[in-house]
Amino acid sequence: MGFRKGRRLETRALRRHPIQLLLAGHLQNLDQLIGRVEEALSSSLESGASLTTVLDSDYPANLRVIFDLPPFLTYRGDLRSSDAWSVAVVGTRDASAEGLAKASRMAGLLAGREVTVLSGLARGIDTAAHTAALDANGRTMGLPLLSPWTRPSYMLVACSTSSLWRQAATT
Repeated sequence: MGFRKGRRLETRALRRHPIQLLLAGHLQNLDQLIGRVEEALSSSLESGASLTTVLDSDYPANLRVIFDLPPFLTYRGDLRSSDAWSVAVVGTRDASAEGLAKASRMAGLLAGREVTVLSGLARGIDTAAHTAALDANGRTMGLPLLSPWTRPSYMLVACSTSSLWRQAATT
């Protein structure tokens, strides 16, 4: 099956002007998106967080293998090579009491065995996992599962669980 004339022109245009095509079709609210990302990043850094990007040597090795890895991470405390020994605890935002209890127990047991607990930044199971790991004096990493360029709303979710930042280690 060959290209139709219109398809050929479309392909040729994409090769010549990919930025313009992307901006016109997919990033209509770029200024708003940049503003929201800058605001969230500024807020994180003001709270004592540090920043690392996928281009930095301290970016966690186990995150580099994720298909849609976060291009940057804000964190409190320190990044350690031992964080590669980690387990993700994820689940629904609208968890039952039993689900929250099980996630908390699992995260607490893992943290007690020096396994870093990874989870998203949403309410529900994610928050229960982070809280239990911190209560067990363990390490936790909160990661957005969606790229900020495709869906910046995770920044707002992070704000709703911001008490986790205050509990995190600062050294």
